[in-house]
Amino acid sequence: MGKLTIVGLGPGSLDDLTLGAVREIENAKHLYLRTKHHPTVKYIEDKGISYTSFDDIYESLPTFEEVYQEIANRIIGSA
Repeated sequence: MGKLTIVGLGPGSLDDLTLGAVREIENAKHLYLRTKHHPTVKYIEDKGISYTSFDDIYESLPTFEEVYQEIANRIIGSA
């Protein structure tokens, strides 16, 4: 069975993340972001860390309930 670690990006500044969260992000085999429109993503990109964002889901589904269900489905399917 796969292992899934979920880390929140916080309210905006990289300084708001714990060292443990930064380490998880830097060492993730696969990194999935709810959205690439977050200030912390610049750090992720500057470090050359590849990621998949779910912005396409926000653009294609009409409600947050449907969006979050689809994100969950994709994450579970990838684990």
